[in-house]
Amino acid sequence: GNFAAADGYLKEALALATAVKGSPLWYTLVERTAWVQFRLGELEESTRLAREAIRHLEEQPNQQPFTLASFYNTMGGVAWQQGNLSEAISYVEGSLKMYEAQGFGWGISVACANLGVLHWTVGQWAAGTEWYERAAKIQEENGFSFERATSLRNLGYLRMAQGDAEIARHYFEQSLALCLQQNHSYGALATHLALGSWAVEIGDE
Repeated sequence: GNFAAADGYLKEALALATAVKGSPLWYTLVERTAWVQFRLGELEESTRLAREAIRHLEEQPNQQPFTLASFYNTMGGVAWQQGNLSEAISYVEGSLKMYEAQGFGWGISVACANLGVLHWTVGQWAAGTEWYERAAKIQEENGFSFERATSLRNLGYLRMAQGDAEIARHYFEQSLALCLQQNHSYGALATHLALGSWAVEIGDE
């Protein structure tokens, strides 16, 4: 996405929204702005925006649970980029609990996948696998096809890391089939690359 353009639009919106500060719309604007700042690598600004809003939202967590959960998820990403793994996991787990309380399948699947990433990046293959398996199951149940294809592909990489060659190939092939079925060209290319890596590193000659 064009995050620089998004940042400009969101900042303009925030400047115009001073009259509704503290409203659901205002918190949504702040949350999206913090997330875009995170994607742009502006971690300090993302943290500043998110923490200020979180401080107010935590005083009334039942009023805007989805927005607060999104802030927690963004802060998890920021903490991860800053090398604070335990803090990142704590934030994302907080996000997951709030999404679970609301029965919000999309948010639950995102939080599970993010926990999979966090454990994967520090070599905790088994934990990463468990979280991605849960994410893939929820994505299948809710028809989130592209996200499920991504989870299956990442499960393939995690199984490769654990030496489970045939299980890894199975996940890659499932991911590829789903991408082709849904005409997800980028996902198909990424999964072809994964299968190529599998063949070089683990596959039979």
